[in-house]
Formats: sequence, structure tokens, C-alpha cells
Amino acid sequence: PPSSAADKLKFYEKVLMPRIQYDDVKMCLECRGKVAESMTKTEMLNTLHECIVLEKKVLGLRKHREFREREEQIRELLGRKRNGMAKKIKVDLKGQWDPLADMQAKEELERKREEQGRAEVLFQMRENAYKTWRHHIKEMRENMELKTTPRGNSLQLHINGITPRGAPLETPRGAQAASVISAGANHAALVHQSGQLYTWGAGASGRLGLDETQGGNPQASAKRPTLVQTLRGRPVVHVSCGAMHTSAVVAGGDLFVWGSGST
Repeated sequence: PPSSAADKLKFYEKVLMPRIQYDDVKMCLECRGKVAESMTKTEMLNTLHECIVLEKKVLGLRKHREFREREEQIRELLGRKRNGMAKKIKVDLKGQWDPLADMQAKEELERKREEQGRAEVLFQMRENAYKTWRHHIKEMRENMELKTTPRGNSLQLHINGITPRGAPLETPRGAQAASVISAGANHAALVHQSGQLYTWGAGASGRLGLDETQGGNPQASAKRPTLVQTLRGRPVVHVSCGAMHTSAVVAGGDLFVWGSGST
């Protein structure tokens, strides 16, 4: 048959299949110690081809021709209903083929070991790549710092009804700094991509959520984004600021609200 798999399959289907009888292929396989009952016709042809290639390689072309002649004798005997003599020749041929069957078994075992070895190497490479990636992500998160930039002084217009905007604030900057940001009337909140929550602005009514460990006054204002320690270790996925309160949803779905309930 042709060397390429596609051409070989086409050769089997178009040329060999219509001309080959199932019983003939089965008999040839039995002479070589193969069990053909569970094989399809294509599998039988592939197996027989592998056997013949090995047969020619190890025993030589002359011995292969002798096998073919003995197979013809078996066909003739079966046609004459002399099954006993045909069976005897089969057993004799199988005995001659047993060393080759052992070689095939060893080659198959070696092939499976090589495949298993390649699979284990590939698995280990993937595991190492995953561990390297996890280590890289961990380092990035541990070394991550919130970058800020001054907002700058606002222009103060001393006109009736317009008041100064107050002290300048520092706001987050950088495409990777924030995943969610929300602003109330006089305060703002930001969820860092690491899941940490920062608030800043006017702190009246405790709307910033900054406890006594952060300056001693839970209602103190903050000029720059300040970490909400109470939610540290609970990644925040969403935050929303009202006029006098702040609400946050953490991973898992729990909702936290603090500040004043007035609108």
C-alpha cells in the first residue's frame, strides 16, 4: 500500500476492500497468532500489513514466500473440507511466527513507554509553567502599589454662591490601578484590581469606613485613597457611594454598608 495514511486508506477502500475476502484475511492473521474476531476489516488489513513488513524484515523475502505458499495450501484444504490438516498447518505457521510476535509485543510495550514518557514530560512542563505563572502573579500582587498623582489646585472664583473647592486631593492613576470606582457627594471609593478597597474625601458619618486604627477618628476625612482595613482579606468586587454612605459587595456575595442612612 502507499506510504501516506490518507493514500493508504483510499487504497484499502477503493482497491483492496472489494477484492479481499474476510475469511482469507482472518486465516492469514490466525497463522500469525492474531485474534481477528474483534477487528474491523480495515484493522485486520493494517495488522496484516504490519505483520508482513516485520516478516520480510526479520525472516527475509524467501521465508515470506514460504508462508504465502503454506497459506495457499490451507485455502485449498479448507475448500476440500480437510479442516484437520489445515489446522495443523496453521499451528505450525503460528509456531514459526511466535518469536516475531514476541518482538511485536516488546516493540508495542516500548512504544507505550515512550508515549507515556512524552506525556509525563509534557505534563511536567505544563505544571512548571503554571507554577511559574502563579509565582509571577503572586509577586505582582505583593509588590503592587497604588499610584497616585495630585489633582492640582482648583481655580477659586470669589463670587457669591461659589465657594472654594477645598484642599487638593490625590486620585488614583494608571490603567491597572482600579477595577471599580464610585463617587458620592463629597467622597469617593475605589476597588483596586487586587480586591482591596480604598476610600477618600469627607469622612463625616463614617462614610469612608476608616476605623480607629487609621488615625483614631472614624469620621476623619482623607486627602488620598486610604485602605479600608476592615475588609482587608475579603476581596471587594463592587462598590457604590451614596451621599452619606458607602456600600461594597465582596467575593461570595456579602454586602457591607456604612455611613449615614440619610439621603
